[in-house]
Amino acid sequence: MKNKATEFVLIGAGWRADFYLRIAAASPERFRVTGALVRDEVKGKTFERQWHVPSYRDLETLLKSTSPEFAVISTPWAMTPVFINALAKRDVPALAETPPAPDLTGLKKLVPLIKRNAKVQVAEQYLFQ
Repeated sequence: MKNKATEFVLIGAGWRADFYLRIAAASPERFRVTGALVRDEVKGKTFERQWHVPSYRDLETLLKSTSPEFAVISTPWAMTPVFINALAKRDVPALAETPPAPDLTGLKKLVPLIKRNAKVQVAEQYLFQ
C-alpha cells in the first residue's frame, strides 16, 4: 500500500512560506501544499505561477476548496493569533511560527485554546541552540 503525501495549506506567502514550499517540492512523496491564503490578488497570481499551487483570498474559500491535514501560519505577528483562533474554531490543526502573538497579552488570549484541545504547534528554531 502506497503512503499518501501529507497535505497542508499555507496562510501567508512571504519569504518564510517559501521554506515550507521548498520542503514540499523536494519531498513530493511526503508533503503536498494544496493551497495558500494570499489576500492580494496580484501577489496570489504570481505565487501560483511560481509554485504551481492555487491561491485563495480568504480563509473560508481556502478551507472549502482543500482538505488539509494542517495549516502552516506564516503571517506577521499581529495576524498570527487571529488565524490560530480561526483555524481552532474549524478544528484545523495549526503550525505557527514564533512568536504566535506579538506580546504577552496576545499570548494569554491564546490560553483558552488549550482548554478546548485545539491543535496548535509553535515552531521554535532555537530550541537546541
